[in-house]
Amino acid sequence: MSVSILIAVPDDAVEQRLVAAFAAPGAGVAVARRCVDLADLLGAALSGVAQAVVVDGALRRFDREVATRLRAAGVAVVALAADDDAARRLREMGAAAVLPRSATAAAVADAVVEVTAQPRPSAPTGTGRREPGPASDDVQVAAPQGDRGRGTVIAVWGPPGSPGRTVLATALAAEFALLGLPTVLVDADVSAASVAQYVGLLDEVPGLAAAARDANRGALDLATLAAHARTVPLHSGAG
Repeated sequence: MSVSILIAVPDDAVEQRLVAAFAAPGAGVAVARRCVDLADLLGAALSGVAQAVVVDGALRRFDREVATRLRAAGVAVVALAADDDAARRLREMGAAAVLPRSATAAAVADAVVEVTAQPRPSAPTGTGRREPGPASDDVQVAAPQGDRGRGTVIAVWGPPGSPGRTVLATALAAEFALLGLPTVLVDADVSAASVAQYVGLLDEVPGLAAAARDANRGALDLATLAAHARTVPLHSGAG
């Protein structure tokens, strides 16, 4: 039984080569729709006519958000990359498989069959615990989920208007930095951000928004994140 797929490849020569090969008996995949643009791709994916999509990373406006919507619709993403950098970005976006644009139709078909045979991963569930903060019992500190080799995230949260969030988050970041740990403090309050003013950065620029845009394109790495961040000097003896 063939796997029903969508194909969204802007390069006509590559698309025609793949479509012709997939039409052959025993190819293992069957093209349900050739999508001309992103809107066409998303519409077809949401209609439930396919189990996977073969998409070229050069498709205009294809990013992490689109890949997430495709996966949510039950459509596995097999991506074609022009080079190693494009392949890395596509993996960061969440593609189930990434192959060179020059890959044979047989290799692409094998990748489609493999990813559609895998069980869909379940959504992660949080296990944060409620802990009273020094300034207010309304402050919550999410429990770290263990060291996975990519750092630890501590989220300080409270309902709108609860005091102590900025003070607690800034104090934690300062203590970690003074201990010599690489530390990034992120103010993700979308309605009343105050960390920048609290630490004296009055000429603040929207670094978080810029980092989010880069992450959506699969282009966020340590160097790019550092370029969006501001350095705040610390003095261990300060009162």
